[in-house]
Amino acid sequence: MFSYWSSSTTTTTASSVSGSGATESSSTSHCEEQIIVQSNEKQSLEQQELPLISNDNFKQLNDEIDNESDYELQYDQDDIRMFMKVRGEGSDHESGIARYKYFGNIDFDIDLVFATLRDDEHRSVWDTRDMGREIIKVFEPQEDDEPHNSVCWSTKMGQYMVSSRDFVSLQACKHHTDQETGETISFEMFTRFVDGFKEPHPDFVRAKIIYLGLKLWRDENDPKKTHYVCITQVDPAGWITSSLVNWAVKYVPLEFEKNVEKGCAHRLENNLSNDEWKKLTF
Repeated sequence: MFSYWSSSTTTTTASSVSGSGATESSSTSHCEEQIIVQSNEKQSLEQQELPLISNDNFKQLNDEIDNESDYELQYDQDDIRMFMKVRGEGSDHESGIARYKYFGNIDFDIDLVFATLRDDEHRSVWDTRDMGREIIKVFEPQEDDEPHNSVCWSTKMGQYMVSSRDFVSLQACKHHTDQETGETISFEMFTRFVDGFKEPHPDFVRAKIIYLGLKLWRDENDPKKTHYVCITQVDPAGWITSSLVNWAVKYVPLEFEKNVEKGCAHRLENNLSNDEWKKLTF
């Protein structure tokens, strides 16, 4: 059983966006100014009837990470290995969007990498397509070993003739530490789409995160190096064909690494704290 509060951190743009959720249009301009709005609201979980992300989901995520038999190697270059799922759950989604799994490395400390990924206030520094995020609701676990869940509304700026997208998703994190030293061993993050919570916005095409799992772990020989694996299956909706999406995914890992390393460098240059992000309480 979980209870929740809404501690909403809304990131909105100072200028309006263009385009329409009904049809594809030219990309919107990226807002330079962001406004943070906070609200609080209480309501019973029973009214939501929302299955939350649990420890079982994280066990399934790790099983999927270890799963080699259902994936085929797509490429192995620049220290990145990309696989596509060809059989089993997730390999034949009705959208035609394939599930991909890729492994790579980021040349920064794991706590710094995780803080960079979690800190929405500074995300636009490195994620140039980020147009704002809102934590709509936060679920507080009644058991200490269960993960905190939150419902998040996020937006991505379109490119060229592709409209901007928005997502409403349930997300949760796990943090594993060394019992003797207290140092971080790994972080795990899991995200999937949820219905409701926010009406479709006319300036965005509502996309769906079918499956998104990310695991970070510290290099045993180099504490300043972080290994990661990401499993992704995202339906952008709109007119974009599944074949185009599946083709474009191969460019995602290298862009992800470069952007996150840019964000890590920004945190170091500005002496931003990483500790608060390890609490996992959103």
